[in-house]
Amino acid sequence: LKTPSDLEAAFCFQVPSSASSGFILYTLSDMAYVVDYVGMLAACLCAQVLGGLWYGPFFGKSWVREMRLNESDMKPTPMPFVVTIGANFFLSFIISNIFAAVVKVVVIQQALMVAGFIWTVTIALRMPHYAFGGRSFLLFLIDSLFDLAIAASMSTILFYRQK
Repeated sequence: LKTPSDLEAAFCFQVPSSASSGFILYTLSDMAYVVDYVGMLAACLCAQVLGGLWYGPFFGKSWVREMRLNESDMKPTPMPFVVTIGANFFLSFIISNIFAAVVKVVVIQQALMVAGFIWTVTIALRMPHYAFGGRSFLLFLIDSLFDLAIAASMSTILFYRQK
C-alpha cells in the first residue's frame, strides 16, 4: 500500500447494480463527505455530563453496591476520565461516519435507529462478560441503559448538527 491507488484498491467493494448485470465499483475517493468535529465534540461533552449524572446522583449508589465496592475503595484518578473521553470521541466519530457514509439519515427516527443498532451490538458483546463475571442483572441494566442513553444522545446531537 504505497500509493493512494493501492489504498483505494485495498478498500474498494462491489455493489450489485440494478441497472445491469454488472457491478458498480466504489472506492474511498467515491465516498467524499465531511465529518462534523464540532458536533463530535458536543456529543462527547454531552456523554461526559450524562455519565456524571448517571453514575452520580441517578444510579451511583446502586452501581457502587452492585460492583461490590466501598466508597473508600474509589480513589479518583484522571485515567478513567481520559479513557472515557477517548472512547466517547471514538463513538461519536463512528456515529458521524455512519450518518455520512453508510446511512443517509434524514429524520430523527433514523438517527435513533442507528443508536438502537449500536446499543444492541454493545449488549450482545457485554452479556457474556457479565454472565461469566458473576455480575448482577441490575448492574447489567445500569450499564446497558447508560449505553443506550449515550448512543441516543450522540445520535440526536449529530443528527441536528447536520441540518
